[in-house]
Amino acid sequence: MSQHRTLTLDLAEPDLARLEAEAKRAGVPTEALHRTAIQRLLGRAAHDPRQALEALRRLRETLPEADAVEIVQKGRSALDT
Repeated sequence: MSQHRTLTLDLAEPDLARLEAEAKRAGVPTEALHRTAIQRLLGRAAHDPRQALEALRRLRETLPEADAVEIVQKGRSALDT
């Protein structure tokens, strides 16, 4: 298990505003963009939250439609027998 340490970074206000706007646009925490950028700079494979979300969207398209209420009812029926 890797240890983590806190890094304090001073950014110019315009850069911080751009970073926050990009995080909001991508729907990810600002910290996720920080880590991704640093990992890319260091040449490590970075976990790109946008790619992960896209992979989940593609997976969802392959799944059959499901009725959660029906699934729970069937599960309860199975427990009763």
